[in-house]
Amino acid sequence: MLEITALQKTYKLGKKKEIPVLKNINVTIQDGEFAAIIGKSGSGKSTLLNIISGLDTDYTGKVLYNGEDLQEIDMDKYHVNHVGFIFQSFHLVSHMSVVENVKVPLYLNPELSESERNERARDLLQQVGLENFESQKPAQLSGGQKQRVAIARSLANNPDMIIADEPTGALDSVTSAEIIQLLQDLTRQGTTVILVTHDLNIADKTDSVLRLADGEVVSFERKKEVTKKHSLKKEKKLRLNGWAIAKMSFRSFFNRKFRNLLVALGTSIGIIAILLAFGLGNGVNQSLSKIFGTTFSPNQITTYYLEDGGSISPEPTVPLTNSEIKKVKQLYQDENISEVYERTTIKGIKFEYDEEILEGVSGEMQEANFKPARYEDLTVEDGYLLSGKMVESEESGAVIPSGVARKILGKSDTAELTKKDGDKLIGKKIMLLYAGRNSDSANIVKTETVITGITNPSKEGFARGFDVSTKTMNDFIETAGIEKPILSVDAFTKTTSQAEQVVEKYENDKEWANYAITNANAFVDTFSQFTNIIVYLVAFIAGLSLAVAGVMIAIILYIGVVERTREIGVFRAIGYRKRHIRGLFMMEAGYIIILANVLSSAAAMTIAKLVSPILETKIGFEEMIHISFWNFLVTLVITLIIGFLFSIYPSNRAAKLDAAEALRSE
Repeated sequence: MLEITALQKTYKLGKKKEIPVLKNINVTIQDGEFAAIIGKSGSGKSTLLNIISGLDTDYTGKVLYNGEDLQEIDMDKYHVNHVGFIFQSFHLVSHMSVVENVKVPLYLNPELSESERNERARDLLQQVGLENFESQKPAQLSGGQKQRVAIARSLANNPDMIIADEPTGALDSVTSAEIIQLLQDLTRQGTTVILVTHDLNIADKTDSVLRLADGEVVSFERKKEVTKKHSLKKEKKLRLNGWAIAKMSFRSFFNRKFRNLLVALGTSIGIIAILLAFGLGNGVNQSLSKIFGTTFSPNQITTYYLEDGGSISPEPTVPLTNSEIKKVKQLYQDENISEVYERTTIKGIKFEYDEEILEGVSGEMQEANFKPARYEDLTVEDGYLLSGKMVESEESGAVIPSGVARKILGKSDTAELTKKDGDKLIGKKIMLLYAGRNSDSANIVKTETVITGITNPSKEGFARGFDVSTKTMNDFIETAGIEKPILSVDAFTKTTSQAEQVVEKYENDKEWANYAITNANAFVDTFSQFTNIIVYLVAFIAGLSLAVAGVMIAIILYIGVVERTREIGVFRAIGYRKRHIRGLFMMEAGYIIILANVLSSAAAMTIAKLVSPILETKIGFEEMIHISFWNFLVTLVITLIIGFLFSIYPSNRAAKLDAAEALRSE
């Protein structure tokens, strides 16, 4: 039973002026009654209907439904459990099918499975004669068919009361009669129907008529008594699960797919830059680890002098004096390290092959004077060499860089160099050229040696020169007439942990401030830190574009709120809570972000595959851009957070819309 007592409603104009709309309304509508509210425009019909339906709670007086005051109960639960709406303009969601429109209220009932929702929606469509139209869109229906869908939707949650705001106002007389017949059938089944109409012929077919004029009751005529009494029913829980939000949001997202695709493309630009920055950092670090892991033992310690007052240098550049060599050897002895080597290195070596100087290539020549066991893993099988084998100490020989091999074979820097190509050069003679500090060709010293091996391009990078045997180095020094330049003293510990402990021990020792005491792991860690700083800086700069993308998402969602104001009003009238509306719009932002990540991931992977081979030929690093799963995951999480933050304002705007005003919007 609906009891209205001393109901008054005013609208404020400015701070002081108030305009009365409803004045002392007193009326009771019985359960199962078919009641009509009639009156001229401006008489207060729609205002009274909004109050009865719970869309407007700002009034004085009492409106009781089954003894409960509408101003004191949960309006969303009231709408879900007791009220169904039928509107003059139908208010169907255009991008949803007929059956999905009917299912909108059913998503709020957590006790129903998806199959049960589908069955319920189809049964309702059958009741209104539209069982063959479930897959159609509202735009494909006639006015009468749209209104039938609206009636089916209003019945979805089996309400006690149907609120109909001029349900036949946009229909022809024949269709109007059919709609009224449907409403009469509902009252015979015990449903209370309250409708607003201008049509006196329709009012004559109802059980009671309430006439309003200027906000006051002119008359209330009950043509017959309704004997049905209200029976309490178990109220349904009101809950919208995440899957339902995801489905409805996706339909809305897909309905505006071109617009959303453009926003996703704009967002993906920043994501691509971030992924490539991360991938480049990963590639550099992995390449360094591979190079040093293959070329240098983790047990190896290298000590050399630092120029410029101890500033960090990645490699030795100044020859050690005899006293410095003695000092370093004493350090190794103090640390119980017995395997020690003086490393001879000569920079600025050029090459001559078949009496022709190879232009554009030069290298740093290192003496391979470790014991043979230290070179066991530097083979073709282990990936260090492309062709041939390592030099032997007592025989003349050199392992030449891949760039020199390319020059000899007449290949470009970007051309692939295969093992078959390299095998052609093994055993061939090559001339090592040295001019010292004087580049005058008259002072060039030449020493002949044999090509024993060619370095694998992926293991070169910038961290290493090329190896020559002890015999070749001694012959070269004798021919050049120079002192043997010992640039570093290397040693091998028994365990990796011992090597790391020695490096850490002398890292901040003031006595060794002008020396670098390091090993492969320490160098990789240091360079990785430097690389990471650059990567994060680039990623941060690229990330600024995501802020712009976030603003774009906020604008698009806000436009969506404006476009879908009526739709939001319908959802709120049906019983969707503010958080449900908020979730629908935030989920759409999530779909834009996910699409942007999919596009950017595909683009970044494509760029990485195209660019990595080019960088490998230029720098010597294999798989220079390596984007890991965690890079994709972290980027996705960060962008989802950005999307969430920028969706807060438009989604809150949508959630705060007044349902009654939203339904009246154009």
